[in-house]
Amino acid sequence: MSSFNECLVLIPSSTLEDFPSDASASDARELLAAWTVLWHPSLVAATGQNPTWYRADSPPEPQTGRLFAVPTLSRPRLPEGFELKCHGIDGCVWLSGNNRSEMLASLDLDPLPPLVKDGRTLGIEDFFAFGYLFLQVQIMTRRLRYTSNLDEIYVQKRIVAAANAFLAQDAELAIDSLHEAFDALAEERDHYFSTDPSLVDLTLLTPGTVANLELPPTSETASHSVGVLPTPRNVLMDAEVLAFLSQQETSSPLLEAVRAKQLGFATGGPPAEVCFDTLSFRDCEQSLLSAQNAASALGIRPMVYGRLSGSTPSDLTRVLVSLGYRGMIPIDFTGGSGFGDESKVIRREAGAELEALTARPIDANNDAAFLALAPRLGEMIDSGEIATGLLAHWPGESCDSYLDLRRIASWSLALGKFWMLDAYFTEGEHPYHHSSGKAQCSEAADRLTARIAAQQTDPLSRVVAGTQSSILAHRDQVLRGVLSIASGKPIPVDATVSDLAKHLGVCTTSNGSRETPSSAVLVLNPWSAAQRHVVSLRSTAYADEHVFSHAIEKGRDVVSLDIPACGFAIARTAASMANAKLNVGDQSSGAKATGWLQSVFRGKSKRIADGMLLQNEFMEATIDVKSGGIQGVYSGSTRGNRLSMRLVCGDQETSIRCDKVFVSQCTPSVGIIQSSGAIISLDGTPLANFTLTYALARGGRLIRVDGEVTPLVPQGPDPWKNYIATRVAFSEDTGTTRAILRDKLHRTSSRRIVAPLGLVIEEAERQTLIASSGLAFHRRVQDRFIDTLVMVAGESVHRFSLQYGFDVSQPLEIAKSVIAPPVVLPIESDSKISPRGWLLHVAPKDTSLIDVATRLRNDGRLAARVRLVRTRSTGGTTTIRFCRNLRWVTTLLPEDGNMHKATGESDQIWNQDDTDETTTANKKLGLSFDADTVKVPLSGHQILDLLVVLE
Repeated sequence: MSSFNECLVLIPSSTLEDFPSDASASDARELLAAWTVLWHPSLVAATGQNPTWYRADSPPEPQTGRLFAVPTLSRPRLPEGFELKCHGIDGCVWLSGNNRSEMLASLDLDPLPPLVKDGRTLGIEDFFAFGYLFLQVQIMTRRLRYTSNLDEIYVQKRIVAAANAFLAQDAELAIDSLHEAFDALAEERDHYFSTDPSLVDLTLLTPGTVANLELPPTSETASHSVGVLPTPRNVLMDAEVLAFLSQQETSSPLLEAVRAKQLGFATGGPPAEVCFDTLSFRDCEQSLLSAQNAASALGIRPMVYGRLSGSTPSDLTRVLVSLGYRGMIPIDFTGGSGFGDESKVIRREAGAELEALTARPIDANNDAAFLALAPRLGEMIDSGEIATGLLAHWPGESCDSYLDLRRIASWSLALGKFWMLDAYFTEGEHPYHHSSGKAQCSEAADRLTARIAAQQTDPLSRVVAGTQSSILAHRDQVLRGVLSIASGKPIPVDATVSDLAKHLGVCTTSNGSRETPSSAVLVLNPWSAAQRHVVSLRSTAYADEHVFSHAIEKGRDVVSLDIPACGFAIARTAASMANAKLNVGDQSSGAKATGWLQSVFRGKSKRIADGMLLQNEFMEATIDVKSGGIQGVYSGSTRGNRLSMRLVCGDQETSIRCDKVFVSQCTPSVGIIQSSGAIISLDGTPLANFTLTYALARGGRLIRVDGEVTPLVPQGPDPWKNYIATRVAFSEDTGTTRAILRDKLHRTSSRRIVAPLGLVIEEAERQTLIASSGLAFHRRVQDRFIDTLVMVAGESVHRFSLQYGFDVSQPLEIAKSVIAPPVVLPIESDSKISPRGWLLHVAPKDTSLIDVATRLRNDGRLAARVRLVRTRSTGGTTTIRFCRNLRWVTTLLPEDGNMHKATGESDQIWNQDDTDETTTANKKLGLSFDADTVKVPLSGHQILDLLVVLE
């Protein structure tokens, strides 16, 4: 080794205050290597002093015994001919290289074995780590405080003593001296920042990278000797990793390390293909529960929620709390989203709170992220947040600066303390700043692009099928629960339709069908919004008060019934009423037909479909003979056209050739107009053929659009530019767009929107519903247009259906009923039951009933778990009234981290009794009940479970 009397590094800046912080990965690696390599104990001992730095544009004169470390970033700043001058002087060494290892190899230093003393292993890497800490503390204090109080002479004495002791193989002296040097830097940092930053080392795993994970030695998390600080690591295991581990024939070393608490971990995220924006709240809850059960089956109890791919919407915080999580990492690591302005916040949403680690991830495999790590942490402390460095990397991938940071943390807390994830949330500093997060998944729109890139078939209709299946199952479950409350007996999950009717005291018959209607039908409405539904009877209907209109069509009576929210209605023929000798009363006291409706019964009404016009009591819609779309809709008190619709092909300018528009059906109950034609490019090339059918029912606020589109040319690979869609235009460009997601209405300003149930456009004095029936992908074009995608590449289903609703008061329930309408059952005509009734009533209209489950308690009473949701962001008091009196009511809050309490799956929960504790909890929440009515305040978008015990 050459003899040196001074080691120096030429930096590409004027001072340490403007030390580079945005260099590329390779430049950063060279720059930090050039700085830290000079702290090699052999060089420190030989020079008897700390390495020094100089500006690259004004370096000292080359001379014998000087070692110049010059990174690539500094070369352009050097004086002309400076490098040649250095090479021309004997004993003047020019040091460069791509990394620290290359620089060390070029120095040809004698190898130095590590020293071990009281659990501490001391190597040359600890000196490099000290050099990195020295740089970071100097940058932090100067950049954030413009000064430094560091006693550099004392530090120099200690580091030189440590280097000499290391060369002499005196482990005790070397460790003590180096400790004193680290302590001096920690004191310097404490002079300005008394709070220790937190560091979280998180290794991201996939099934293919598990084998590359280097497990920590047992001693790393065991009790350490005095002065050796632990530097624990954590892993992120998503559903795919858990499934991979469960298939191992023998116990995985990874699982053994997790169970032994040698590794911290985050888990609980569903598979990557799961997009929460395409699921209902109940399906999201089940997906998260299944993921947690998969972890529990492997013998690990997850305390921290995390997901590798895909974001987690903020309104699922309540579910995570009920699952027992103590913290969450809401970051989509593959998508690069989910982090926030602060490192650690309280995620508050829908009445639940959970601490969340939202720090922007630091790439532990990139030295550029470590150039200004200390100033970044210092800025966090200055701003009042909980400073946290989240170091994310794949197994086996890291950089020298990351390893330096881990070694620093074993000596000192100057740059922070490493935490296990569970301890970080339970024992670490707790935040006081709140964040509501985002209600929409940031990657949801990109999922469509990814599916098409992967050549998956039917990317649109798969979501449609899943949505419709979920809503139908949801309807049946709510219907079973509501009827159980009415009858006082729990209804089995496998109950048939006939069993449902029996719980209302009526008998079904198999005589009725669409072709041969029955003389009486029972219509069950499980939704918490009143419905107007059309049924058919064998002959003339009895004009009951809930019969909005009826008319004879092809030998049968088509009846429009008004069904109460969470209720039922019966339609009977007038003959069946007389034959059954029921008290029919004076039929004139039934539905009062006045004005427009009088002319309906007299056969003098305006035709619902007349030429190009669809009209009823609430609207007029004109079909355009040129485009085959909707030219205009006129509805409500505000004058002017409020909606137009036509087919488009993405951003491509096209024209429409409408070959035919005609009235295909016009009866007193419904009008249908059909159009057909082709979409033509500007050069005259046919792009697609189409058929559109528009239907408007008597007394309805929705226009149904059924379409069939047959592409004649392949669609491009980008589904957000190359698609066929229905484009609607609104009269105002200031309307608010709300997406119907997870049983709530969320305001959105995104250009690409994923909402399977549709959108609500709120204008000044009106609102319009786009009930998309599972067509989940929508695109905002300019300010007044919204496209609903109906055909993209890989889609084989050419038919679609959606509805446009005008001024519907409860858009969430209406959007569901479009997919799952009320259940119609033919019944015996002599059934002695009230012709109409409600079973459960929820007010106001911004509150929705989304789930009801019942169970018979041990004391013989029937209990019901009722789930309410505030569909909008404004809060208020909710009233829920039952058809039977209540014994007592309590809330099932998720604060205790018991999912079974929130879902009511535990026998102990169902059989609990009224106690002082529940009374106090009810008063704290503001819940009260009297006879058959419960009142409880709900905040915006809050979901609340009530346990109701019936008399």
